[in-house]
Amino acid sequence: MVEAGKELGLEHLSISAVAMRLGVGLGTIYTYVENKDELYSLVAVALSERPAIRDDGQHWADIIRANAAHDYELLAREPELLRLVVSGAVGPEEGLIALETQVALLVTRGFTPEKAFELCRESGRIAVGAAVSAAMARAWERQGETRRVKVTRALLEAPDDQFPHLRAIGSALTDDERYSDYRPLLERVLTQVAFERGEALPPASILSI
Repeated sequence: MVEAGKELGLEHLSISAVAMRLGVGLGTIYTYVENKDELYSLVAVALSERPAIRDDGQHWADIIRANAAHDYELLAREPELLRLVVSGAVGPEEGLIALETQVALLVTRGFTPEKAFELCRESGRIAVGAAVSAAMARAWERQGETRRVKVTRALLEAPDDQFPHLRAIGSALTDDERYSDYRPLLERVLTQVAFERGEALPPASILSI
């Protein structure tokens, strides 16, 4: 049932949709969940689970990059999951196993538990913030206009002396790809951490992109 829900995605999730996908009656689904909210919660928790991290001797930065990519891609793809997380349907305890694994891997690479946790938290915030931006941009596009079109029109309709600093930014202001790209900021954080450790930050490996 949960796997069927994951395949449907939260945006299209319902009791009837799961029953149809599994080829069973609605009554069968209700023997496992009380209502749609419980089904949402179960599927949201399953979706939010990170794949197990295998220690292949990868650089610590690639561990952070891989986890940030997972968080961004999941939340950008499943914006409904953002709503459930914010509403409390997915609690912090759900991510403790993955967090412990990630911190442990960083500790074996010379980080203190506190510094490892701080880096995991900061990279997660960067990825989640970008995922929110991507979800908003996709919602605007579904409504009929891209973010670029909306911003460009607002600048054209405004008096020439309004938004002088934003106008000075140029095309970067209306670049939708850069708007939700978390990687430049993440790389700046990783570069700073590497500098503090007296290291040179290696480029991302293929596996961490």
